[in-house]
Amino acid sequence: MPIGHPDYYAAMGAVNVLSGGMSARLFTEVREKRGLCYSVSASYQTFKQLAGIHCYAGTTNERAQETLDVTLGELQRLKDGIEVEEVERVQAGLKSSLIMQQESTSARAGSMASDWYYLGRVRSFDEIKAAIDGLSPEGIVSHLKRYPARDFTIVTLGPKQLKVSA
Repeated sequence: MPIGHPDYYAAMGAVNVLSGGMSARLFTEVREKRGLCYSVSASYQTFKQLAGIHCYAGTTNERAQETLDVTLGELQRLKDGIEVEEVERVQAGLKSSLIMQQESTSARAGSMASDWYYLGRVRSFDEIKAAIDGLSPEGIVSHLKRYPARDFTIVTLGPKQLKVSA
């Protein structure tokens, strides 16, 4: 969902459940529990008319297939449920970023320019905070059921081709 879409914050919330710090699902499942990689993340990329999720995992050749399988599994598993604590963590992270952005003149100017470019207007602090406060497990899961993770483009670097499980 591109910025400005009613589901933008639900989509962003889902990505942050996946990759919003050391208690996020990708870090926990792929790195900590299974020890598959040294780095794993997901980020939300938005343009004027479309958006997508970019995932990255840095691992060894021997662990690449399992890393891909677990990462894709976590993307698919999101729609099965999200905990209140996960959403609270996401909200805290997004609000911290919002507040820190207000502290920097250049960051605020960049945000205003971005809003103007993407939306044709500048959002207020209160508008963004309200959208973040409006996140809920049910809202994010509802979004994920309407817009399931699909149409993956997978790029790998290494000596052997990886397979995407059905």
